[in-house]
Amino acid sequence: MSEPRKDISVEIVKMLREDASKSGAVQLRIVRWVIDGKANKPSLEKRGTYTTDSGEARSSKAQGLNYDDVKLVVSRWNEIEPLMKG
Repeated sequence: MSEPRKDISVEIVKMLREDASKSGAVQLRIVRWVIDGKANKPSLEKRGTYTTDSGEARSSKAQGLNYDDVKLVVSRWNEIEPLMKG
């Protein structure tokens, strides 16, 4: 028997960078995932986003950070660190 479906949402704590294109965007952001009403610790993620044919916003799988992403994180660490501590 399968487990009941979990209620999962995401709270964007801080958008660090968003590179938009025709088909969507790639976001470098600090997020807090909320699962069944329980908020997890903040995390840093890079994720693509897109809009479905019906106009619904969706996220793709998380991506690895590249050199420019790490450079941005290092340069803004004083701003990022307190947000990551929750």
